[in-house]
Amino acid sequence: FALYHALQSLGLKPAILDTEGVRTTELLGLYPEEAATVDGYHVIRGVSFTPARCPAFNVYVEDLGVLKPELTEPMAAAALVILVGGTKPWELPRLAESFARVYHMTARERAVILTLASQEEQESVGKYLGDHWGCAPVRCDLWDAGDQEFYRSLLRPLLVPLCS
Repeated sequence: FALYHALQSLGLKPAILDTEGVRTTELLGLYPEEAATVDGYHVIRGVSFTPARCPAFNVYVEDLGVLKPELTEPMAAAALVILVGGTKPWELPRLAESFARVYHMTARERAVILTLASQEEQESVGKYLGDHWGCAPVRCDLWDAGDQEFYRSLLRPLLVPLCS
C-alpha cells in the first residue's frame, strides 16, 4: 500500500495487481460500502485493485510474498524491481536469496526496502544492497498515504530514466 501511495504521489496511475483476486475479495468483504467497480477493476477506499493489466493504469504493485525461484524471472523482467524484506534472523536469509537471484537476472535498476529494521540492522545489511535501499517508516494505517518523502526519494532516481 505504501508503494501504491508513493507511486501515486509521483504522478503515476498505479494499481495493486491481484491476479488471483484473493486480497481484493477479502477487502471487498471488509469494506463493501467503500468499494466501487469501474471498468473491470475495483476501487476500495481510494486504492485501485485489478486482476489484470489494463489501460487505466501505467504502473502496478504486486505482492509476491516470499520470492519463489519460479517467480524470479517474471519479476526480473519488470521495468523496476523493488524487493521488500525484513532483517530479522528468520527473514534475512530469504531477503538475501531473493536479492541475489534478482541481482543476477536483471541489469535493470533495483531497490530494496527494509521493514522494521533497527539502526544496527540497517548498517550491517545496507552495505550489501547497492545504492538504492532504505528502511521504510512504520505506518499504522495502510490506507493513509502518510509522509511519502522516503518513498519519493528512493524511487524518483529510478523512475526518471524509465519515464523520460
